[in-house]
Amino acid sequence: MTIHVLGQVALGFAVSVPQIGSAILASAFLEVAINAYRLRRLAWPASAMLTGSGVGLIMRVEGTVAGQHWSWHRWWWFSVVAAASLLTKYVIRWRGTHLFNPSNLGLVVAFLVLGPSQVEPLPFHWSGPGPGLVVAYVVIVVGGSAITHRLRLLAMAVVFWCTLGVGLAALAWSGHCMTVPWDVRPTCGGRFWASVLLSPEVLVFMYFMLTDPRTVPAGRLRRLVFASFVAMAACLMIAPQRTEFGAKVALLGALSLACASRPVVALLGRRITAFHRATRSLSADQRGLLVGIAAATGFVLFLAGTVAAGGGARTAQAAVEIDERFPPIETLLSWTPPATLPAITFDDFIDAFDETLRSPDGRTDVVVAMLRGLAVESELLRRGDAKLLGAVDHGTRLDELRSMLALSPGGRVEESPKYTATAAHLSLRRAGRQSSPVLSIAVDGSATTTADGTTEWTAIIWVRRASDGRWLIVQVTDGEARSDRMSP
Repeated sequence: MTIHVLGQVALGFAVSVPQIGSAILASAFLEVAINAYRLRRLAWPASAMLTGSGVGLIMRVEGTVAGQHWSWHRWWWFSVVAAASLLTKYVIRWRGTHLFNPSNLGLVVAFLVLGPSQVEPLPFHWSGPGPGLVVAYVVIVVGGSAITHRLRLLAMAVVFWCTLGVGLAALAWSGHCMTVPWDVRPTCGGRFWASVLLSPEVLVFMYFMLTDPRTVPAGRLRRLVFASFVAMAACLMIAPQRTEFGAKVALLGALSLACASRPVVALLGRRITAFHRATRSLSADQRGLLVGIAAATGFVLFLAGTVAAGGGARTAQAAVEIDERFPPIETLLSWTPPATLPAITFDDFIDAFDETLRSPDGRTDVVVAMLRGLAVESELLRRGDAKLLGAVDHGTRLDELRSMLALSPGGRVEESPKYTATAAHLSLRRAGRQSSPVLSIAVDGSATTTADGTTEWTAIIWVRRASDGRWLIVQVTDGEARSDRMSP
């Protein structure tokens, strides 16, 4: 409850009191009803309320705004996810008890089914430094350590955290990156390691979800092995992810995977016992040496596998690859920069996105490249040359113009506008909450055609740097829609 209150008043959590309350109440009422039917008695639903509280703490729904404490926006989503999570306790059972941590499994399924456009987990980054964050860390670490120590599960939590730290360090060393909603820069290397390992969300997961006494193996050694397995699975599943959403779901999914594997591990345990009997002739030191070699080999293979699995996410802000057969723009047509450049303004933090934008020349270059790209587009549309459009366009814009040519009579667009700009503003935007930022140029100017003459023209033009250094137009939208514009 302390974390919920801090989230509302100090940490800026994008979740409301009715959303949290609906998750807790839905799971509580459902458990009361189930126990009344099965046991013919009423019981305080403490476990169910914890399940609902976990859903309310970790799940976020698209469209919920931080600070709107009493919003009822999609409150029933929280009720449904919390109720479904609780039902797994009674539907999926093994050896007389539930196999999965209820809130963990329900959240993982919700994130995978609904996707990042609708829901996402609580961010790794809670807020900037401040009293609220300090109190949150103290509550989580002190409270979590006290509870897990009392339950004799503290060693399990520590082993998980240390193993996760080593695996994430291997990923960070290899140059792993991910995009995050709370920073315009890709989170790479050491920043990636610290952002994940030191996140309050990871600590909440470690102290209050991983160590659920009902869903961990019995016995100290088995619990330590279980914790190591969860951490290794988390690293291997985080490795190929390029977004924070993917990394968070991978972390939560690792626990679901470990719980699902418990029956298999129990079967392997019998094989290990048989191996132990077969090696009774060996001394204790010899058996210990064999176990040590096996464990060390497995750990090395885990680190190597983690680095290899992360090979596709080395650079989250990768440049657009461009076909080398495309000639330089200068050879496509004769184009002269306008005598008077538009007035260029910009958001102060765009230099974190691309260092070339720190200087006036760099900002001028990208605006000129955008205007040149529009001119080249007009010429190529008139020629009906769909192939060479890839020299100035990419992604959505390229698809749109090629479709336009395909549907035009004769495969040409005779009346393509010619654009001029009087003002250009550079900022960063996201196509989605978990996508990498894209540089956008909000343009005011005019468009000229033979049929309509000269008319006012405003547009937002998204550009991205190609692998050879040129800027490509990736999307053009009309007007001044600011909903996707990023702030520092």
